[in-house]
Amino acid sequence: MLASLKSSALYQQFDQRFSEFSPRDQLAIKVLAAFFAIIILVYGVLVPASQYQQDAQAHYRSSLESYRWMQANQGAFAQASQQRSQRDPGQSLLGIANKTSKSYQLSFKRYQPVGEAGLSLWLDNVSFNSLVMWLERLDKKYGISVSEIAVERQPDKGLVNVRLVLQG
Repeated sequence: MLASLKSSALYQQFDQRFSEFSPRDQLAIKVLAAFFAIIILVYGVLVPASQYQQDAQAHYRSSLESYRWMQANQGAFAQASQQRSQRDPGQSLLGIANKTSKSYQLSFKRYQPVGEAGLSLWLDNVSFNSLVMWLERLDKKYGISVSEIAVERQPDKGLVNVRLVLQG
């Protein structure tokens, strides 16, 4: 490889021009070339590698901290999961939604099943605050969440028309 490099025309031309310089200039060129090689090595390889290592260590520490927190709170997660699903297996999504909505003075204009575990609901002129409290109860007590929602403000203060899809 080195022999083929030395036999190339470009190397021959460079070697000829280099030999035309005085020994003092040749030494200066060699020192300057070594300096640039060191700069390229340091800033092109070592600094990025060091930065990558520091970033990787920081990511590792963060992940380890998250893991330890999850391990410490594993019981709380299990308890929250058990509390969340307090609904009987026989209860339908529509039944739960209908039963719980009454305590918030919400009534459905229209409803329609969506897939196997979804329910699309339309509510007109309902209190926004009541709607939010009802949705929070569905989520916390029954594990029923909103996958889609469209809220339209009405002229009367605090009232909205809503179309939403519940999943759970």
